[in-house]
Amino acid sequence: MSALLAAAISVAFLAQEPSRLIAASNVRLRTSPAEAAEVVVGVPLGTALVQLESGGEGGGWVRLRLGDGRDGWTPSRLARRFTPETKVDVFETLIKERLGRSGDSFPARAELVAFIDRVRPEIDEPEASGRFALHWLNAMSGALQAVPRGQAKRAPYADWLEARKSLVVFNEPGGNWMLRRDAILALHDREKDTSSADDIAWFHVINRIPGECEGFLPCYIRASNMLQGEYLRRHPAGRHVDEAVTIFPQLAARMGRMTVTRPGDCRELLESLTPLRAAVSATRAISRQPALDALETVSVGCGK
Repeated sequence: MSALLAAAISVAFLAQEPSRLIAASNVRLRTSPAEAAEVVVGVPLGTALVQLESGGEGGGWVRLRLGDGRDGWTPSRLARRFTPETKVDVFETLIKERLGRSGDSFPARAELVAFIDRVRPEIDEPEASGRFALHWLNAMSGALQAVPRGQAKRAPYADWLEARKSLVVFNEPGGNWMLRRDAILALHDREKDTSSADDIAWFHVINRIPGECEGFLPCYIRASNMLQGEYLRRHPAGRHVDEAVTIFPQLAARMGRMTVTRPGDCRELLESLTPLRAAVSATRAISRQPALDALETVSVGCGK
């Protein structure tokens, strides 16, 4: 074989498209198809590799090549097949499986976030983009929940949080980390034309906001207006409108003994209560009227 032909074959070989996706954490590529073989490299979840050949006992191993040219063997069950046409579906199936697991450690949850971060730029179909945005929110929330209380300044949490400081905030009363409200709403705005926008806006409600109202009535109404009210304004006919408005009778009952006492309390209360009422009124929620009645009781003593 001539050197020119060999070079041409090598170029064609290197141009192969990845066809296997690592489907587990820290999968080891080995020098031969055997568990006792030397480890070449550890590969994180969601890495796409080129399959070179299959073999080993029962044909249950595959030899895979990384983008940097290194290659090694791993059990085929740890590396799922995909094609350019099925890539997004395979990515999403793996993400859903990982999100559905319970008890994962912080490193495993952070690895899922990293995977979604890598593949989201590849998603150009609008509806898929919306779904992957929602997956990212759930993955981020799971990773933040796995940060142990009081350990944020230690490895591996400190660097991970620092790299995402514009997206996360520490909730002092609860002692937990959470996604920033503005980050979620910015993501909603980018995906506002997709069917996932509704669930992204509802995620913003479930995520809540940091802080504690400590029995101060205007604070509770302000929080409700920022959360449920914001959802209703963005999706007045959304899938979660009934969930959003049913909270108000319960909230009013809890606030029954709270009163406004300072001169500026009524102004602060009505600043949030007025747009909140308007947001509820604009929906067709089944319990819209009970919600409005409940909000009316909150404003007693403060006029309309």
